[in-house]
Amino acid sequence: MKWLTVVVLWLATGYRLRVSFGRGHTIWRTYLAVGIGGLALTTSLYFLRAQLDDLLGVPNLTGLLNRVLLTVACVAVQLYILSLDPTPRDTRARAKGRVLAGAAIIAICAASWVLAPIHDQVLLDYAPRSGHPAVLVYTVAYYAYLMWLLIDLGTFVLRHAGRLAESDRPGAVCAGMIGVGCLAGVGVLGLFTANVLLATGTGTGPAGFDELANALFPIPMALVAGGLLAVGVIPAVAEWKAAQRQVRILRPLWQRVVTLAPQVRLHGNRRTLNARRDATLAAHRVVIEVADGLHLIRVDPSTRAELSDLAVALQHPQDDGIPASQLLTPQQTHDQDLAQLLDLARRYADLVTDKPKEPAK
Repeated sequence: MKWLTVVVLWLATGYRLRVSFGRGHTIWRTYLAVGIGGLALTTSLYFLRAQLDDLLGVPNLTGLLNRVLLTVACVAVQLYILSLDPTPRDTRARAKGRVLAGAAIIAICAASWVLAPIHDQVLLDYAPRSGHPAVLVYTVAYYAYLMWLLIDLGTFVLRHAGRLAESDRPGAVCAGMIGVGCLAGVGVLGLFTANVLLATGTGTGPAGFDELANALFPIPMALVAGGLLAVGVIPAVAEWKAAQRQVRILRPLWQRVVTLAPQVRLHGNRRTLNARRDATLAAHRVVIEVADGLHLIRVDPSTRAELSDLAVALQHPQDDGIPASQLLTPQQTHDQDLAQLLDLARRYADLVTDKPKEPAK
């Protein structure tokens, strides 16, 4: 499970980098990309720390590097949160405070690492050396910093998920996964902290504490990684499915419109309409062509301004008639215009095919 978590984190990092470079550079996208990339890198280093220490020839140096890099990622995430604050009062001072706190914890970790008696062998558990004050500072101070960050991030994300629950359910699910993962991480860090603190007198932590913490560690990481990756995947899949459905509903009406008014067809539409990867673009083009075509196609002036009557009239156009678009009800928003076109398309499809139709939502 731990390596699957690492793979998902790197996939999420790749997605964030693609978004950062593909949608225009912004400072908040940079913060988020640095934060996720740092999380992916430090998680990889954590799982490989023993092997990397052997390779570097300096026991427990990977642990120090891991703390430094993860602190940088943490500061980037905190700056990202501050950049989204709708009430930017004292934002600069708060951002400076986050940076100074990160710099302080890096300095504390570096100094305590130098002073701690942990340079003779690779240690996966610092509890046996926790009787030394430097080891205690090296571990507990850093765990406390991470728990503060995770509580701050987890509560922020869960509040955001609550606001998204009605308007964007996939987004709310992704945010919920990240928030729960952060708070679950607080519990795992609590186990690591307790293992070190309870070993200060005896040199040995409570039986099973370190093993339990290491066994649980991938769970919050998997939740956070899954949520981060799903942020890009779920909305994209939902948008793709909605676009595919929209094209499917409009296709019979679109075929009729471009037959009667072929000049409305946009360049490259045939390829785009049949390309699954370009479903969103195809849906936009189909809507534009149908709307433009209804302005050009003329129907019987006596046709009632009802969608079902307009659907029938489109089967019998008249050169001296009125524009079909005049029989549509003027709407206030683009979404309402689209809903009306989809309704017309369903009624037209009812006339020309016996296949079951998409239910109206």
